[in-house]
Amino acid sequence: MLFPVTQSEEEYRKLEPIMKASGTTLDARDFYWAVNLAFHSAESEIYEREHARMIADLPEKWGLLLAPLKARPLASIRWLDVGCGPGVLGGVVAAILGDGVKHAVFVDPNANMLRLCEAKAREWRFSTEFVQGCISELESKEEFDLITCNSVLHHVVELRDFCGTVARLLTAGGLFASCYDPRREVTFDRVLARRRALARCGRAWRVAPRAMKKVYRRFVPSSNGEQIIEAEANRELMRAGAISRPLDIRSIWAVTDFHVPEQLGGFGRGISEEELRSYLPGLTMREYFSYCFFGHGPIAAPFRYAERLLFKRRDPHGALFGASWTSS
Repeated sequence: MLFPVTQSEEEYRKLEPIMKASGTTLDARDFYWAVNLAFHSAESEIYEREHARMIADLPEKWGLLLAPLKARPLASIRWLDVGCGPGVLGGVVAAILGDGVKHAVFVDPNANMLRLCEAKAREWRFSTEFVQGCISELESKEEFDLITCNSVLHHVVELRDFCGTVARLLTAGGLFASCYDPRREVTFDRVLARRRALARCGRAWRVAPRAMKKVYRRFVPSSNGEQIIEAEANRELMRAGAISRPLDIRSIWAVTDFHVPEQLGGFGRGISEEELRSYLPGLTMREYFSYCFFGHGPIAAPFRYAERLLFKRRDPHGALFGASWTSS
């Protein structure tokens, strides 16, 4: 869901085949934003249900990323959460850092997401501020001791400029942390490919029930998350005149999850550690780990146990990554 800055339009032009299929008259950049805002509005009310697995893992992952700040004095941290969504990170950070946070600014382009975040904030013990828009719209004089992005970077088309803005807003000695984004290295990671294949075999017992469900759905309408999001997003896009033909959910995801590999259009490649280092030259990496070692779908109990074990061992062959950086 995020963040216009200034970069070449070439990246946005990768969306042109999807744009053509939708019948849009918007330029590529405006099309990207229209689809993103419609998608996240449609997703907002069911976000936590659809991302339950991710949310359950947040304390473990963010506990590692925020470790350098645990010794900070009480009420000393100014925190910026970029792409805050419905506020799932607020309670997690509050639990990890205790009373260390003095003030938090939550930024998101989507009004529905921001409204949900604001409702959660009533339970947090630090002062809060909410900004509908983009990180680039914050006052350049503002600085933060902590900047977080959870499941955000893969949405950002203009990633180099976005990282530059983050570095500019970070105080000396401040921490920037991100999590739940796809590793570019997965495209040539044979270990991960073998594990995914093994997990698929472990899910084979689900094939027959799925086949029966497909038959059932032909006669009884379903209301799963994908269908809800697809229908609501298309309704909003058509109402706004952004498209003249509906988009299927795969096309919508390809636009919104711009950097995610193995999607429609094939332009998503993930985000590499080397790429981030080049975008954040003034920052020093403090933490880097991978996880999601058997793919993104539901996995059987033995694989869940193996997932936890591999994470504790700091196995490098996960599909997703988390990282933290400090400014000098």
